[in-house]
Amino acid sequence: MQNSGGSATAGVVLAIFVGFSIKMAFAAIAQKYIGEALANSVKIRSMAQVHTAEIRGIEKILKEPGITAAKVSILIGGPDWPVAVLCGILRLPLGEVMVALSPVLVQSVVPCVLSGSLLVIFGEDDQKKALAETAVAVAGSLQLVALVVAGYYVQEAIELHYDELQTERPQDRDIIELEKEAEKQAAGFRERTAWAGLPTAVRGALITGLASVYVSCLLMAGPWKMFLGTSCFKKFDITSSVDKALGGNAFAVVQPLGWVAIFFCMVSGALLGYFHYWARHQASHDKGSRPGVYAPLAQP
Repeated sequence: MQNSGGSATAGVVLAIFVGFSIKMAFAAIAQKYIGEALANSVKIRSMAQVHTAEIRGIEKILKEPGITAAKVSILIGGPDWPVAVLCGILRLPLGEVMVALSPVLVQSVVPCVLSGSLLVIFGEDDQKKALAETAVAVAGSLQLVALVVAGYYVQEAIELHYDELQTERPQDRDIIELEKEAEKQAAGFRERTAWAGLPTAVRGALITGLASVYVSCLLMAGPWKMFLGTSCFKKFDITSSVDKALGGNAFAVVQPLGWVAIFFCMVSGALLGYFHYWARHQASHDKGSRPGVYAPLAQP
């Protein structure tokens, strides 16, 4: 920002304002227009596991009157998307959630913006760059602390109200019935995909797909720079420029070995996707023709 005539301080303040605004706006939109909009769906409530002791413990904390340390720790320590949507599914009051979420300004937004600004300002100075890296570590530590504190309060709520949280609620009966049906379908799927009953071609696709993903991971994670003098990707830092470091081509960050790893990853995705589609098709076909019966796909 200094290059454009502004001060570094003004840039940091603006970044903090924008970051905090985005965080709060996202949480509000996810809660009101995603979570609440899907709150009546039995399938969505089942996916959110709102009938389990853990989520009911979180619900009990979030529905406590006022702003408590437990409520704040869950809202700022948990992952953004699931927590915001869960608040909507539980139909929590938006204003109270926003107030309880506001400490994220100090816990996350300010440390992250400061760490980023220090990396930009001192990116070329190896000695001062350590200050920026320390700020990054502090930001990560604060997030971890919030998550640990949230876990503590949730566990405490479960222990204090265990019998209540384990008691089946009338509003959860549809979810429980749905999960029982899903378990029957999963059992049929497992039977249909048993190794002994798979055709040779499907076995080959499954083996090749699994082998490909291992090869891809090995190529990306292995110390090939030490042994082969090359790696999958070029060095590219947070403060690096695509124009300067990569000649304006973002794909130039991938080296030949990296393209090989990506190829194996795509092969794995295609083959495992084919296997899953095939198995689902076979299971649903047999279930439709003979309810509750899942015959072997092929003789061993």
